[in-house]
Amino acid sequence: MSNSLQDGLQTLVLSGFNNLLLPIQKSRYLERKIKPFRDILQVFGHISVL
Repeated sequence: MSNSLQDGLQTLVLSGFNNLLLPIQKSRYLERKIKPFRDILQVFGHISVL
């Protein structure tokens, strides 16, 4: 196997993994960002219910 072919395959595999991982990482990151707001909203929801 030639070096450039091996490099090309490696790049393809890595970019494939990145494409799979990115949405997962993004949703985790967004969830971490949103969580405090969700908690605050829940608290306000409880207050308005009372």
